[in-house]
Amino acid sequence: MEKTYQKLIKPELNELIAFCEKSGITQLELEMGDFAVNFTKSGDCATQKANLETEPQDIPSLLLNADRVGVFHFSSPENPITPVKAGETVKQGQKLGFIETLSLYYDIVSPCDGTLKNILVREDEIVEFGKLLLELTPAGN
Repeated sequence: MEKTYQKLIKPELNELIAFCEKSGITQLELEMGDFAVNFTKSGDCATQKANLETEPQDIPSLLLNADRVGVFHFSSPENPITPVKAGETVKQGQKLGFIETLSLYYDIVSPCDGTLKNILVREDEIVEFGKLLLELTPAGN
């Protein structure tokens, strides 16, 4: 997964840095679907490009977003589960929480084995479509 991630993202980042070199832009914010990047020019862009190519890459995380509007819960009346905590190991298909919409509960399940890195939402928080809920580190990374 990490190599695929680097192949998809790294060329586009280098193109943005090259664009920065040619223009007088000092700050650039870009959002494409679930991906967002923010560049602030604080020196020579060529140096920043070299650093991008030589610095070790962070392990990519998998972000789980709300697929509907509703209220986030770690458990539901019909399906009580023990709430997961950041740092815990999760299995593919494991229920991590629920979104309640019109008194119906929709499962949020782990798409892979891994570790729950961050919980980005609170119990009973109203969530909009696309809101970041949880961050996972896939197993093997």
